[in-house]
Amino acid sequence: MRFYRVLLASFLPLALAASNPNAEQVFRGRLEIGSQSLPIRMHLKSSGGKVRGSYLYEKIGQPLQLEGSLEQNRLKLREYSGQQPTGTFDGRLDKSGLEGSWTSPDGKRRGRFSLLEQDHRFAQARLTTRVIADPKRGLEVLYPQFSGVDKAAGWNRINQVLAQEPTRLAWQYRQDYAEALESFRKGQIERWQLEMGALELDYRLLLGTDRLLSVVMRGYGCGPGGCAHPSRFVMAYTLEPSSGKRIALSQLFKKSSNYLSRLREIGVEVATSTYDASAREAIRDNLDPRYLQWALSPEGLHVYWSVPHVLGDYIETLIPFSRLEGILEPNGPMSALKR
Repeated sequence: MRFYRVLLASFLPLALAASNPNAEQVFRGRLEIGSQSLPIRMHLKSSGGKVRGSYLYEKIGQPLQLEGSLEQNRLKLREYSGQQPTGTFDGRLDKSGLEGSWTSPDGKRRGRFSLLEQDHRFAQARLTTRVIADPKRGLEVLYPQFSGVDKAAGWNRINQVLAQEPTRLAWQYRQDYAEALESFRKGQIERWQLEMGALELDYRLLLGTDRLLSVVMRGYGCGPGGCAHPSRFVMAYTLEPSSGKRIALSQLFKKSSNYLSRLREIGVEVATSTYDASAREAIRDNLDPRYLQWALSPEGLHVYWSVPHVLGDYIETLIPFSRLEGILEPNGPMSALKR
């Protein structure tokens, strides 16, 4: 998918759990075979250079077994359905995730895969993906849900929160497409305008613990009937699994800290050192802390700033915990993660 290639490049990497080789690592991304872009999720455990696990196509949901080896970050995996070989993965494992090639057993089908690690450290909860897709209409929405915790009220509430906006967006897109289709049938718009429509949404689990979780969903949209320029958007959620409540940004900081001004100051500094000179003035003028999305990861605070469409609709800055010394609430969620 065109949006996913932007998504993959734009996410900042998480460190892999190399210090605990027996822990399960979860990766998500795409397997590209010809014109197909297939969302997959992979679960791996490694010990003594041996790797076992499974992966699945998120639109299908049936896991395939994996086994292989990891030597000097070179990962080789054989996949099976029961006892039947169904393919091989050959790639490299680094701090950005997994990347490499896939080959069918007969060698006739080949593809490339790129996967990012999800910060998955729950005691019982298991990450799953819900898919709303209609390829003929340019619709593909993927959002996270959590299984294995069905009787926990907090997790049930989290699943509801994470499903609400993606399902609303998909419903609205289908309504808009139906109206555009009627306009096409009446000769009011051309076929190419109808086919310009697209809504794509994907996500990454930046932080996944039983105390806090942070999810970032990134989307790409162009209304059915055509649009001058497709738009990008981001939705970020930080929630408390015990209660299911969403954490407010203000909870992370001391009440007298004037934290919004500090975030803007650091955001301008980071953004203007990252983007070219032609964009710096516009960035400096448009980073408004009243209109931001945010999330947490083990690396720090991710802030997503709204900017003019010509600059890409939003920009991301990662603020390390060390840059926020003195204004964090000592008993707040982010300070607890820092420790």
